[in-house]
Amino acid sequence: MKGVSVKTSMAYEFLVHQTGGYPFVGFTLKDLYNKLDGDAQSSVAWMNIKALRDPHFYCIFSVDENGRFANIFWRDGQSLTDYNNFDDILIFDSTYKSNVYGTPLVVFVGCNNHRASVLFG
Repeated sequence: MKGVSVKTSMAYEFLVHQTGGYPFVGFTLKDLYNKLDGDAQSSVAWMNIKALRDPHFYCIFSVDENGRFANIFWRDGQSLTDYNNFDDILIFDSTYKSNVYGTPLVVFVGCNNHRASVLFG
């Protein structure tokens, strides 16, 4: 996160907003800071654990010539269920060339039948 100009606290606040509050994130801001040295490895480990627990979890990623994440896409079972049941809206949000690597950040966000945001991946 540090390497792509996203402040740790901002990333955490985004998760808080997406999950509906601090109690639902599953970890504290201090936990996040403690994991920063291995955030890419932690991400892969998290995805592997999710894949073991969720048979509908899907993830694909690639790395660049320096071994850094180049692209990542993931979707969990709940996102798939929500999409299949309430496929009303799909938003493609791209923050183009906003980090130090000139790599776009793309977030798929939908809206369910209760007009609540749903993160698709």
